[in-house]
Parts: sequence; C-alpha cells; structure tokens
Amino acid sequence: MKLSVSKIKVLSFIAMLALVYAGRWHNPSDGIYFGMTAGAVSVFVVDLVLARGMLQNKIRSLKVVFFLFILGILPFQAIKLAVGIVVIAALLITDSKQVDTAVHGDVSDLPLKYLKKRPVKTLFELMLRLFPNPEPTGLYRIGEADASSPVFVTGNFELTVRRVAKALAGTDCWLLVCDSRGINIWCSTEAGHFGTKHIVDAIVRTDLASRVDHRRIILPQLSASNVSVGRIEDETGFRSVFGPVHIRNIAAYMENPKDMGIRKVTFNLNERIEAGIGSPTLLAVLLLIVFNFIGLHHLAVILPAVYFYTVIQAMIFPKRIIRNVWLWALFFGGFTFALNYLFLYNVLKVGFWIDSLAISIGVAYLVLEFQGWSPLVKFNYIGYRKVGISVDEELCIGCGACMTVCPKAVFKVEGGKSRVVDRAACVSCRACMVQCPVNAIDVSLNF
Repeated sequence: MKLSVSKIKVLSFIAMLALVYAGRWHNPSDGIYFGMTAGAVSVFVVDLVLARGMLQNKIRSLKVVFFLFILGILPFQAIKLAVGIVVIAALLITDSKQVDTAVHGDVSDLPLKYLKKRPVKTLFELMLRLFPNPEPTGLYRIGEADASSPVFVTGNFELTVRRVAKALAGTDCWLLVCDSRGINIWCSTEAGHFGTKHIVDAIVRTDLASRVDHRRIILPQLSASNVSVGRIEDETGFRSVFGPVHIRNIAAYMENPKDMGIRKVTFNLNERIEAGIGSPTLLAVLLLIVFNFIGLHHLAVILPAVYFYTVIQAMIFPKRIIRNVWLWALFFGGFTFALNYLFLYNVLKVGFWIDSLAISIGVAYLVLEFQGWSPLVKFNYIGYRKVGISVDEELCIGCGACMTVCPKAVFKVEGGKSRVVDRAACVSCRACMVQCPVNAIDVSLNF
C-alpha cells in the first residue's frame, strides 16, 4: 500500500503524540521538555523527510512545534487529546491547500531581502543546513539586465540564493532559480533532486528565450554530475557552460572562464567551521529522542559540548596529529571523554560520566561523518573503497570537459589527450564521466 504525503504526516504526528505520552508516563513532571522534544522530531520529519520544495513547509513546522509545546504543558489528558485532534485536522486542511511549486513565469527584480546582512539567520541556517529551506523559484533581474546579459542558474536553498545574489550584486545579469527542493546544489545534485529536468522546466516556464537574445546559461559546476548539457540544448536551444565551484569566484570567472584555479573545491577554515556548526544537527535530534526518557539537564551539558568540540575538530582537521580518520575519531572521542570527565568530576564535583560518554561517542561519530560534508574529501577516509578512474585515449578528443567540471583537478590535457594526473584526489562524483561527449572516461568504486 502506497501512503500519501498527508497520511505519512498524520502517522508521524500520532507517533509524536505517543512519544509525548510515553515520556510523561515515565516522568510526568517534565511535560514542557517532552513537548519540545516532539516538536523537534516534527521539524525533522516534516521538513527533512517529506519536504517537496514547498514554501509553507517551514511555516507549518513552526506551527507544529508551537502546538506540541503547548501540548506538553497542558494539565489534563482530555485536553491534550482534544488539542492533538485539532492539530491533526489542521495538518490535513493545510495539506489540501498546498500551492503549486512550479517555477513562476513572471520576471521580477531581485528582492532586496537577499542582499541584507543577516548574521543570526545565517547562523541558524548553518545549524539546520540539512533541513530543506526553499525559496521562490523563477527568473530574477539583477542590476540593469537586458537581452544580452548573462544568465546564471542556481538552486532554491535560501542560504545559496542569498550568497549567489550577494556575489552577483553590481553585475547586470539574470538569475534563474530552479527547484532543488530547498537543498544546496551539491547535496541536491548528488541525491538526484537537481538536474536536467529542473533546469529545462525553469527555462520553459519563465520563457527565458524571449527575455534574452543569446542562448547560453551558466550552471553551477557542482551540478555537473546530474546534468545533461546535450538534453538541455535539444529541449530548449540553450547551450550550457559551467561556472566556478564557489560563487565568490564569479568575478574571476567572468574575467577568465578558462582559469582552472577557480574550478577546484576548497575546504578552508571558514568552510570547515560552517561544516562543524551544521554537522551535529541529526545527532542532536537523535539525542533529543534518547534523552527524552532521562531528562533535560543532561542535554544542557551534552549538546553545547558536542557543538563546541565539533567546531574545534573542524578547525584543526588538516593539522591533526593522526592522519587515519578512524584512529583520529577514536583518539579525539577518547580525549573529549577524559577532558570532560576530569573537568566535571574534579572541578564541578559532579560525576556526569554518562554525559561524558555521550559527548565522546557523539564527537567520534561526527569526526567520521565530517569529511563527507565537503566534496573535497568525500570517500577518501574509507580505506576499503578505492576509486578506479581511467581515460580511453583512443576515444578521447582532448576537449577538456573533464578538467572543467572536476572539483579536484584530477585531469590534465597533454598532447591533445586528457590524462589522469592525481588519481588519489578523485572523489567519485562522476561529473567527468557524465560530461565527456565521447564517453571516454570510466569511474568505478572498487572494494
């Protein structure tokens, strides 16, 4: 039996009600906390698992959190049941009134909200970057864009749109925001949520052909693994080229599109700190569920410590004293356990050994997950998984497409042929294989 999105949400909500009741049965004095726990799980289920790029998802989630918070502090079971029924009915009604998520055909100037500095909002988005956060899709005019201005393509993750808009401010151009389900380009592309059909749909629905007198669009480089430039041209008449890895290099790209230095992904200090801030999100949700039956005071110690150590680990990661990531995870987890236990026991005179253990296990897990947060190091720490990459020199025409889309500078064109010059750096994104016009490249994973 295939469940609809509405039914899944209702079932999820019923499960959350059960979580609240189970928690209160175990510890009836802490109803506020259990309501907040269920609210956090609601955000996870509705936004992360079921999001379809709809703008009202984040609004609905906030409403669900509010209702569940109230549910947790209500005194009588009958009142709780009544409120629960009301919320379930509200979910059904809002689901029946969802708006169409298709790309809007009207052209408008870029909203000024994307150009405002919002440090608090940015921090919040980094912490919840795994959650879809969609923005309106469509064609936006930046500056004095006219028929000859370039067209840049991006996804509709709110933080991405703001950063792209900031980088393009002062440039006369068009920004085509496509539906990526409110997820960043790299993750959405790798998950198959952003690709050829989304770009084609945006071009057609915005009637881009009537807005510009050229037939050229500039795509995000990290979308190359799921984009067929041939199909886009066949279906729309637009020829696709790939811009730089990072939008901050857009000025350098406009000056010299052939600069290979702007096509190599980085993982600098700022980017590592961002990853460190965002990576504990799922673990935090899991801990909310586990410690639902233990108590709020534990999480008041555990969660801040997990975030703190994760950011510290992100900062020192390239300079770590143990290169093997598995061993480094064990070492760093053990180090945090010893440090926390000694501090809590000897300084605060409290024996929170379970808190120290939870922190150390969580941090060790996040160290292993950390590398996957950047295409720079994806797969590299898994010792039994080796990337096999080869170029058929007889088929290769030396066009350099592989060099253009590779985020790790694995290829170099020499003597009219592409050659693999840094096999160990390959992150198996397969963008080179997808974009090779003569199918001369093969990428495989060997175990």
